[in-house]
Amino acid sequence: MTITTLLPFAQGSAPAGGGGVLMIGYLIFLFGLMYLLVFRPQKLKMKKHEALLKDIRVDDRVVTSGGIYATVLKIKEKTLLLQIAEKTKIELNRNNIALIIREDNNNNEEETKK
Repeated sequence: MTITTLLPFAQGSAPAGGGGVLMIGYLIFLFGLMYLLVFRPQKLKMKKHEALLKDIRVDDRVVTSGGIYATVLKIKEKTLLLQIAEKTKIELNRNNIALIIREDNNNNEEETKK
């Protein structure tokens, strides 16, 4: 093959414009969808967990993220002193509390989930 036989193929027409606008619209749509499906639910879950942590009181029954049931003895700034059995106390970071268990007037357990 010589260069003269390949020359007609090299002179093709340029691609039409406007594809970039469609691509930008598609990217905006994908980021919006990702925000609605990933970031927003995670933010709501974090706010709900922060409210749960602010609601902890002394003598509350709690469940840790490791599955340990305990009673709150003392509340510090960043940690909680928990009693998990008679004469067994542990100090735990507040963020490791998964839920609070409270008994209402009807002796039913009300669980506040993460």
